[in-house]
Amino acid sequence: MKGLGIDERCDAAGGTVAVLLQRCRDGRVLYRRNAERSLAAASTIKVLLLAALLEEGLPWEERIAVDEAEKVPYSLVTLLDNPVWSLGDLARLMILDSDNTATNVLLDRVGMERVNERGRRMGLKGTLFRRKMMDQAAAAAGRENVTTLADQARLWGLLWAVACQQALPEGMSPRLWGGADGARTALEILGHVRTDSMLLRYFTEEECPLAHKAGGLPYARHEAGLFFPRSPEGADYFFGVFTAGLSEPLAKELIGRLSRDVYETRKEWLHD
Repeated sequence: MKGLGIDERCDAAGGTVAVLLQRCRDGRVLYRRNAERSLAAASTIKVLLLAALLEEGLPWEERIAVDEAEKVPYSLVTLLDNPVWSLGDLARLMILDSDNTATNVLLDRVGMERVNERGRRMGLKGTLFRRKMMDQAAAAAGRENVTTLADQARLWGLLWAVACQQALPEGMSPRLWGGADGARTALEILGHVRTDSMLLRYFTEEECPLAHKAGGLPYARHEAGLFFPRSPEGADYFFGVFTAGLSEPLAKELIGRLSRDVYETRKEWLHD
C-alpha cells in the first residue's frame, strides 16, 4: 500500500487524519493510520443507531408523535408540519438527510444505553453515544459522542457479512443488524445517501455503488462506507477517512483524493 501515497497526502494536510482500508471478503486490513484514535463521531454514529434499531425488530410502521420540545434546528422533521411519523420514515430521514430530530426521537425509542450495549456486543471498543444530537450544553461539558475508525470498519464489516450471509466472527449473533433482511434494508438506505462531496467527490455518477455515511462538525469531517466496484476485478471493500483540525475545503479535498486513489489502484491490492 505504500505506492498509494496515503501517508504523504495525510502528512501534507496536517491536523489529525485517520484512514482505514479493509477488504470485505476476509476482513483483511490493507492500510491503517490512527485507526484506534478516539474522535468526535459527528453523524457517523447514526449508523450504530440504525443497527440497534434493526436488531430490536421494532415494526417500521409504528407511529411516533414528535413533540415540539424534541425538535432541533436544521431538521426536516422540525420544518414539516407533521406531528406523527412512522419509525421507518424517521430511520430513513436520520440516514438520508442526517436529520437530527429524527435521530433524537429514535435514540429515545431504543434507549441510549441500549444502543451502546448493542455496540459493545458487536465488539466496538470506542464508540459511545454520550449525548443527543445538537445538545450544545452536553458538548460544552465534554460529553461528546465518540468513535474510532477501527470500530467503524468492524460495524460496516459486520453489516456486509450479515447482508451477504457470510461467516461472522466467533460469538457474534446472526441477529446482528436484524439478520440478513435487516442488513439488506440498511444497505439499501445507506446506498442512497446523497452526500457526494467527500468519498464520491471524484467519481462520476453511478461509477461505483457506495453505502456510506458522512459526519461533520466545525473542526471535523468524516466519511466511511462500503464500496461495491462494478468491474470484474473489483471486490467489495470498506474505506473511511476521519479528519480533525483541517479546514472544511481541505478535509473534503483530501478525503476525495484518497478515495479516488484507492479505487483506481484496487487491482493492485484487492486480490493479493
